[in-house]
Amino acid sequence: MISACKGFWGDKTDLSFIEIPTATTKPVSYVPIQPVITGFTKPVDIVPGFDELIYVVDAGANLLISYNEAFETSSKETFSIQGITDVAQNRVFDILALGTTDTVIGGKTLRMATLYILELKKDKSTYGLKHASIKQKIIHPFYFTTSLKQTDTLVRFTGVAILADNSYYISRTGVSNVSSQFGGPDDAVIYFDKNNNYVSNISVTNAIGTQADYFKVPNGIVTQVQPPQAPKLSPSRFFAYISISKTLSIKVQPITHSVVDESDVYQLDRTYASADTSKAQSFIFDANKFSYPEDIIVAGDGTGYIFVVDSDKDSLYQFTSTGLEGVNPPPGSVSKKNIKVSFGGLGSSLYQFNNPMGVAYYNKTLYIADAGNQRIVRYKLTTDIR
Repeated sequence: MISACKGFWGDKTDLSFIEIPTATTKPVSYVPIQPVITGFTKPVDIVPGFDELIYVVDAGANLLISYNEAFETSSKETFSIQGITDVAQNRVFDILALGTTDTVIGGKTLRMATLYILELKKDKSTYGLKHASIKQKIIHPFYFTTSLKQTDTLVRFTGVAILADNSYYISRTGVSNVSSQFGGPDDAVIYFDKNNNYVSNISVTNAIGTQADYFKVPNGIVTQVQPPQAPKLSPSRFFAYISISKTLSIKVQPITHSVVDESDVYQLDRTYASADTSKAQSFIFDANKFSYPEDIIVAGDGTGYIFVVDSDKDSLYQFTSTGLEGVNPPPGSVSKKNIKVSFGGLGSSLYQFNNPMGVAYYNKTLYIADAGNQRIVRYKLTTDIR
């Protein structure tokens, strides 16, 4: 397993050779929304739900917390989950939360990676985390086998992402990465159907063939199925995963799905590889663009914006749906290139972060879970302020 930090908050990797984006006064930029949301121990994920609530994971307190969009204290509800790190909500409003479970096997207590599925609705009059119950627990490796090997205790789920039919992907990491082992390598993206049944590990086809061990230290995953709730969403099984592998120079990789001769085929989506410098100065596929990407999200409002937070670089990066960094210039602008609106750097000002670990985008508002500063910070583009 790879870690970029030492201690609770960590000693930063020397990144003096990599550009850190900083906020400057520009015609288009993200500006902070006050107040900053505080009262957390270690906020590591933030997710807008299809139910129009905002969900925050406080890993330091083992809590999943929900708020209304205004973050009013009176709307706050909590649910305790051991080892919680990530959360998603499907389109029937069940919560999928990644954490751990202590399981006794052979007289020993083992801590295992677990997907918790929470049901929020009790009846017509009760809804929310304070009424939630655990509907199901999926514990590694017992979704595909009844046996256990020693290294299974080192496996962790790192991300969960919903598809239009409520099936979903989970990214996972571990130390045993032999592609021929039963259940596939620990470093993997795995697919579950809408009834929470394990279907398969994802293999990726490229120039050298189909690789069962394609994914390298995946640290998160995203699909294009995002709130607000739409009556009909694309059935596409596209996803993008982020890697913290030191051996990969391209750490954000979009993957497309197709069916060929009744078989699922996954391939790297190279339409994002464009480096047309007449349109932008930098791109999501630039080599060594990221050091330790912690989270990735795709906007669900039609813009298709892609956001990535990097905890080593304490920075937020924004790209268009085609991988160009920045946003389109405003009408009448002399420049036709995208305007970079990425920003960050280590610190506690409203344009700086300390180990940002979660990012979300909803209703034209950008949210950052700034773990080291124990806060949620919110932003809007200047062009979206009325």
